[in-house]
Amino acid sequence: MPDAQLLAAQDLRLDVNVLDYVILALYFLVVLGIGFAAKRAVRTSLDFFLSGRALPAWITGLAFMSANLGATEILGMAANGAQYGVMTVHYYWLGAVPAMVFLGIVMMPFYYRSKVHSVPEFMRRRFNGATQLFNASTFALAQILISGINLYALALVMDALLGWPLWLSILVSAAIVLAYITLGGLSSAIYNEVMQFFVIVAGLVPIVIIGLTRVGGFSGLGEKVKQSVLGEGGLHTWAHTAGTDNPLQANWIGLVLGLGFVLSFGYWTTNFAEVQRALSARNTNAARLTPIVAAYPKLVIPIVTVIPGLVALVLFGDLGKDGGPTYNEAIPLLMDEFLPYGVLGIAVTGLLASFMAGMAANISGFNTVFTYDIWKSHINGDHPDEWYVRLGRIATIGGVIGGIGAAFIAAGFSNIMNYLKNIAPRNSSFA
Repeated sequence: MPDAQLLAAQDLRLDVNVLDYVILALYFLVVLGIGFAAKRAVRTSLDFFLSGRALPAWITGLAFMSANLGATEILGMAANGAQYGVMTVHYYWLGAVPAMVFLGIVMMPFYYRSKVHSVPEFMRRRFNGATQLFNASTFALAQILISGINLYALALVMDALLGWPLWLSILVSAAIVLAYITLGGLSSAIYNEVMQFFVIVAGLVPIVIIGLTRVGGFSGLGEKVKQSVLGEGGLHTWAHTAGTDNPLQANWIGLVLGLGFVLSFGYWTTNFAEVQRALSARNTNAARLTPIVAAYPKLVIPIVTVIPGLVALVLFGDLGKDGGPTYNEAIPLLMDEFLPYGVLGIAVTGLLASFMAGMAANISGFNTVFTYDIWKSHINGDHPDEWYVRLGRIATIGGVIGGIGAAFIAAGFSNIMNYLKNIAPRNSSFA
């Protein structure tokens, strides 16, 4: 094995060959093909923004999960695994799954039966127009800023593949996402997200298997983590949480009540980027099942995010240090270190799929909220239905342009989860 401990600060360049590029090109062709196919089904604004409310629960459930598998999940949680250790699983088991189940059982019947197009519209019916406008405006801004994370992550991988400068990678990545969302609306995003879910898993599993083999299995990984900067604390989830003497510097009260209750329930029950997938389901029962179906894979996602982060920590001694690679590069470094040609192409495609799914969720949520909750409800609602479809496509273009600007902001952070904490505190604890 190359001396990974001595990895110097340098631009990460993935060693790919023609086979890897062919796999990647086929993926992009399928993505765009789904966009063109979905475009034929778009006849009304309901089709464009909510897939005509006609999708089965297994599709909306996988799309719900995949939409959440963006850069903050893959790169961000791997970075957290390297920086904070096993305590990162709290973001999943406390900060996600209970609230997802609550959303399905309790909240989705209210949302779906009210026939609203968005969560801000539900706020208008429950409270008033001012509440709708405030919720819609803050959500729209947050989606633009968070989409920048996924776009920046896309550009990082494109740069590692092709050696392009950051600005060119960002523009090309944005154009790909823009094309298929503008064509087919939410249906295009959802069907791509279902495909992307399986591509993501296929791309990350080899990293976990080979990584664990290289470090001597779980026992070997544990011993090496103890010798790392994390020490023994990097292997525990609850130890020393009576105080803050742990890698995450969190106590159990903050974890249970803050992360597990206040932040998680506030996020998962109102975040329209995910709720939108459930609202596109064919009936109330399918809408209720959507987040519950997604909760099952959410339980095991730490296997393909946290474990690679720990493996990268023990293999790359200068990870996260001055002059060394950033925590964000944990998974790309492992891909380049471990994977042979062909398998590397699948893994790279999986990474790109996750970032595209995350950005598509952000932008599709943004265009719906801007069209219905800001423009139609508070600026000018006196237009025929097809006019709002056109406005939705224009909003998609505007959202992607805003995401490009946010991507350059995200580029200034060594851990994209720290960027997320700065721009959207309520979203900072979740992938």
